[in-house]
Amino acid sequence: MATVNELLTELNGVKNDIKNALIDKGVDMTGVPFTEYAEKVADAGEKSSVIVLSTNGSGGSSNSHIIVEEECNCALNQIVWAEYICKNSDDTRSFGHCLKVDVSTDNGATYTTVCDQSISADAGVSKTYSFNPEGVVYNKVKIEFWNATGAYNCGGCAVVYQA
Repeated sequence: MATVNELLTELNGVKNDIKNALIDKGVDMTGVPFTEYAEKVADAGEKSSVIVLSTNGSGGSSNSHIIVEEECNCALNQIVWAEYICKNSDDTRSFGHCLKVDVSTDNGATYTTVCDQSISADAGVSKTYSFNPEGVVYNKVKIEFWNATGAYNCGGCAVVYQA
């Protein structure tokens, strides 16, 4: 049978394992007493490491912006962007579309741009981007894309996630 001292040592080890697992998930555990770990575990389950902006028909007029701002609590590091241009089959012109992704570590007080890209396409295109090799944990992400030419509607999807 284990002694009280051995049980307390084991309990402290389990407490540290839980704390480190939460930190690995991007939860700030600075100054959090053990009695509040359950709340932090519940909060960690509510945060998504995948943020999606999807639209159908974001164009129509030049610089029609679609913006989504989401909370997260993770080390986002990948972007997949796909666009489809709805135009007449005999039109061979390419059209410009833009994507901007900003991230924040201070709940949106300030943002850092991690992706500011444009593409010119005549039908459809997809791109992938990587960022954040340091593994910084962000708590807000803002995704914005727009039709830079405005000649036709476009449908698109931007996915920002933690790989």
